Amino acid sequence: MVKRLFSFWGAVSLLILFFSCKSAPKGFQVNPLDLLDNENAFFLAVPKAADPELVTNIIKTNVPDISDKDVKTALDHIDKAYIGLSSNKKVTTYQCAVSCNIPKAFIPNIFSRKKGFSKTVFETGTRSFDIYNNDTLNISVPDGTTMVLGRNVPAMLEVYESLWENGIDVSLSENSFLDEKHYEYLSSCTDEIRFFANKPQSFLTLLTGVNLDLKLQWVSGAMRKDLKNPNQYLLDLNFNFKNTKFVKAGKAVLTLAFGLTDSFTDSDSPTELSVTGIKLNKKQIYKLLTL
Repeated sequence: MVKRLFSFWGAVSLLILFFSCKSAPKGFQVNPLDLLDNENAFFLAVPKAADPELVTNIIKTNVPDISDKDVKTALDHIDKAYIGLSSNKKVTTYQCAVSCNIPKAFIPNIFSRKKGFSKTVFETGTRSFDIYNNDTLNISVPDGTTMVLGRNVPAMLEVYESLWENGIDVSLSENSFLDEKHYEYLSSCTDEIRFFANKPQSFLTLLTGVNLDLKLQWVSGAMRKDLKNPNQYLLDLNFNFKNTKFVKAGKAVLTLAFGLTDSFTDSDSPTELSVTGIKLNKKQIYKLLTL
């Protein structure tokens, strides 16, 4: 699974090293976030500006022989990635939709048979899209500013086509798994990694290493660089409990799990609990992004 998620950044880096011009779609602009589906339990928005070093490390891991100059070129053409994770007891799957700058004319050369890819054509009814795949990766580039990969690429392309033809009003009504507040929260991030989990149990288990049953509706939060320590992030978390009676017990469990003392902050909602400034080693974030 680590290799499959790293392949996302590797695919972006390989693509953008072959071009220097920009391509723009002729239809409505599509927010890549709208292309993730409701099978995902955990959503991340990862802007390049949040931590270029993180993206650099992932690219170098996936493309070991890449030069520093080419890494810089790659970083210049990556904007933001949205990642959706879905897991059960046996497997974790992912979807990625990325905002970038990739002219379609270069795609067939990069995802060629010589490089181990095969191509299928997916028909939506009004348009056709090329899907490239190998043993670990399914990927499509519907326009020069959007790339999708991972689980259920054909469905992502169908949503893309609908939004491209009809505009953004379709997106929020169909993406019922993200309310307007959290949709805007993920879409608007520019300098921090933001996330939202509407099925938060697996997220908390991953983050703490402990199976925590906190009776939660959702968890959201952000990871930002710690200016005093380049090896760690500062983590903010917002917990929404199913009802008020679980808040006190939840606070006690979180205090033990994270070693918290005075990190809790007041919230406007009686069912919400906020925690700020948790120190988190970057290696834990790498683990989080490579489930």
